[in-house]
Amino acid sequence: MDLGRAELRGVEFTGVKLREADLSRARCAEAVFAGCDLSAAVLTGADFSAASLVGSDLTGVDPAEVGLRGATIDERQAVLLAEAAGMTVVPTPS
Repeated sequence: MDLGRAELRGVEFTGVKLREADLSRARCAEAVFAGCDLSAAVLTGADFSAASLVGSDLTGVDPAEVGLRGATIDERQAVLLAEAAGMTVVPTPS
């Protein structure tokens, strides 16, 4: 699916399969991607600022290539993105 450069600001997607879709340079600010499959999607230069990605599969997303400032993600996604950015995530010491 080719959504490259698409204007998707404020759009709401629920459970949509966007696996391997081209969203390069798409403007997705303030959009909602609830429970969507974004695994292996092409997101180079996409803007997800202030978007909600909770429950979506972000496998393969490179946080260095995607605008995520102010985006809402869940804990599982936070770990996935931190590891994709080259960080090591460890449990909080008790």
